Amino acid sequence: MTQAQLIFPETWQLDGFTTNVTSRQAGEPDPVVRELLQNALDAAIREAGRERAEIHFTIARRPLRDLPGYATYRQAFLAAKAELKQPTTNDVNAAVQRIECVLAQTEMSVLFCRDNGIGLDSNRMKALLSEGQSDKATHGAGSYGLGHLTAYAASDLRYVLYGGKRDGRVIISGHTILASHKPHRQSRERRSAHGYWRLPTDVFSLEDSNYPGAAPTLLAEELARITSSGSVVAIAGFNHFHEDQQDQALDDICRVAAVNFLGAICAGQMIVHVHDEVSGRQQTVDGASVEAILRPLKPRQRASGGWLAGQQAYRAWQTLDSGHRLPVDIDRSLSVRFRPLNKNSSERSRVQIFRDGMWITNDAPQLGTGAFSGCQPFDAVVLLSDADPEDHTEFYDLVRNSEGPEHRDLSKLRKLGTKERSQLREMLGQLADQLRAEAGSIDTQEGFSPPGFALFGGDAERLAERVRRPRRQPQPDDGSQDSASLGGSEAETGPEPQGKGDRNPRTTPRRAPA
Repeated sequence: MTQAQLIFPETWQLDGFTTNVTSRQAGEPDPVVRELLQNALDAAIREAGRERAEIHFTIARRPLRDLPGYATYRQAFLAAKAELKQPTTNDVNAAVQRIECVLAQTEMSVLFCRDNGIGLDSNRMKALLSEGQSDKATHGAGSYGLGHLTAYAASDLRYVLYGGKRDGRVIISGHTILASHKPHRQSRERRSAHGYWRLPTDVFSLEDSNYPGAAPTLLAEELARITSSGSVVAIAGFNHFHEDQQDQALDDICRVAAVNFLGAICAGQMIVHVHDEVSGRQQTVDGASVEAILRPLKPRQRASGGWLAGQQAYRAWQTLDSGHRLPVDIDRSLSVRFRPLNKNSSERSRVQIFRDGMWITNDAPQLGTGAFSGCQPFDAVVLLSDADPEDHTEFYDLVRNSEGPEHRDLSKLRKLGTKERSQLREMLGQLADQLRAEAGSIDTQEGFSPPGFALFGGDAERLAERVRRPRRQPQPDDGSQDSASLGGSEAETGPEPQGKGDRNPRTTPRRAPA
């Protein structure tokens, strides 16, 4: 039986250790975990038709030699390193040092993410392995598109493996990104920076279905836990998101899940299990635990990189938990939870938009905080869901097509056609009108006090007085001081009114001494 190998195909292209792919993210947990969860949720709910997405994260230590194609990987890395021109950039040095650090050990950290979704086939695997390929449907929420490349930021080895089970068939592959190289010093052929774990064929192509069907040791245990269908992602050489304390990665995963998928978790559509085999800690993120996870985040008023701040995520949870349903008739894909805030609250009105359970934005056109400056403060959560994927609603489609590449803003709104852009703005404006009507306007007379109200007579008189600095009078030649020089005269009689022709005392020229 032919064994799978780690293959670096021939290429003419020169790629270094820093490319657009590997430099896409800095390794923060938010983009990596969110992308994994987004794909898992979409594969389970929208594609497999399950009532709930079950996602399992496992942080583990595994023997380095269990890495599929370990020997070939090591040879390719050493060959690519030998071609480095000195001096190199800091980014290149850091990438090489991280790989060397992992290869110097006998064990490596691995982050597994397993779901109960639709699984994988050759087309979906091709989308995972191709930098410019995507199997996202026009209206897909996540699927497997270019966003999966964010996982490489969490791998010091820059090696991610995929396994899937579907219709009783297992399919496996992997993708590593190093640098283009010559396998031998005297070799004329150049090998690609991209290596793939697959069956060897005469003509290398990702178009065929020659992917391994026998699970390597690294993935065997996780694949065995999949019952009917599902997939596994393994991030080899997991860097724990560059945290100082490695057990912090568990908390990061739970936080990202609770903040970004609050809508799905509160609706019972997602449950996330996180287990750190090294520390023995484990945590489940579901409707019962999400409030405890978000509560410590309340003081965080800002979040870096445009992510949802902890304070706003907790407010959204409060609205979903205790807010009332606001009837809206704009579109059947739309539901709104509304929670009025204390009228004396310093909090500004916020409208959070979730699509298919995933947070998208809190700064949509027509729904920004400035749009509700004259209203009683409130918090609202807009939930967009496409119950029937074959029958898309207009509002859902317009929002979905306006989302940016990371699905956390509506930055592509300007790229819509004129008609579509106008339709979306009109619908968002109608939603804003209903929110304003529900909130009610601020009574401008409330708390208004006329001038002088609640002041004692003496206070009012003193407020009415104009206090001025007395004019400085010329000094007598004999050196004595008159009463005016002490301010007595003007202080007693008050300042003289200045006419139109009066000069500004500051600009009046000094008199020459006699």
